[in-house]
Amino acid sequence: MRRTLVNDVVDTPVLFELGDTARLREFEASVQKIEMGSFSRTLRREDRWLKTEETIGEDQVFFGVVADGHGGSEASEHAVARVVQYICSEAAGDATSASLKWAGQRAFARLHEEVCASGTTAGTTLTVCAVNPHRRELTTMNVGDSIALLYPRPLKSLPTTAAASQPQQLTADHRLQTNTKEQLRCKLQGAMIARAVDPTTGGPGGPLRVWPGGVAQVRTIGDADVGRIISPLPASSTIILPDTGSWDCIICSDGVSDALAYPTLFKLCRRSKLASASTTAKLVVDEAVAKRHAFNNEGFQVPRDDTTCVILRFLDPRDTDASAGCALETCEDVGPLPHVDVGKDHVHDAFDSSHFRAVGPEGAGQDRL
Repeated sequence: MRRTLVNDVVDTPVLFELGDTARLREFEASVQKIEMGSFSRTLRREDRWLKTEETIGEDQVFFGVVADGHGGSEASEHAVARVVQYICSEAAGDATSASLKWAGQRAFARLHEEVCASGTTAGTTLTVCAVNPHRRELTTMNVGDSIALLYPRPLKSLPTTAAASQPQQLTADHRLQTNTKEQLRCKLQGAMIARAVDPTTGGPGGPLRVWPGGVAQVRTIGDADVGRIISPLPASSTIILPDTGSWDCIICSDGVSDALAYPTLFKLCRRSKLASASTTAKLVVDEAVAKRHAFNNEGFQVPRDDTTCVILRFLDPRDTDASAGCALETCEDVGPLPHVDVGKDHVHDAFDSSHFRAVGPEGAGQDRL
């Protein structure tokens, strides 16, 4: 059964015998409501995203997907349209985290083959978050630099550990600029890693790229012109969600993560916990677009990149603040968040590689193929 949701709150249905009020109250106190929301502002129209609910075996699984395309939208559009279907098919009725990870690897490889065989040279990042409320598992798979973060909101009325209240990064960053393992993998396969030539200065500029192809990351779907250096094998992780407390799972393209520091993202979610997931996603995207104009007001409020955010929100019914349904304006200022080490800072990729040449070790240029 497939049901795509837009701003709906879904409860897992459970049947109780007549008069079994004690068990009913216990269930109502433990079930987590799941709300999904998204918002995007486009520039190149290459971002694609999805939020949907699927049934795998006897378990309901909620998916959030973000794909950030480059070189065209063909790869991102194909990936988002098929990835959940392929994962559900490969899982074969088993919704455990181990099964979803294995199914994700098969689905990503299949998508890569299909995109490369289609004749396009477009590529895309792909991040998939799958939530199984029955097992309280959050499984994440990703290639590229579209991030997923988990921001917990423990109940004030119940004791909690410091670790349980800390935000967590669920994805790996596959940019060559920050990932030394990816750099080593490319070098072992004979690829050249260099920066592009900035046409305004004639010197190297922008992040590290692999040549031929000129892509800034080599864990993607598609990018047929780069060849065998591209790997569609996703990084994967599983988080066991605790029995108490509310959570926000934030999935976004680099239009958000390049503009906003992670503590800023968590602060936005914290301040908008009384609003809908879609409202929070819109706040994140609007803040990211505005931040890119902080030092240059030219084209103010016009996105400088496709900017997309999908939020999966887990609402504990015992969280009276989250279930109050209050307006956003009633939220109090909670002040700055403590510093959380959730990964290295990203380097903004401000160059379109189709307009540049590589700068080799001796400074010799190589045209993009």
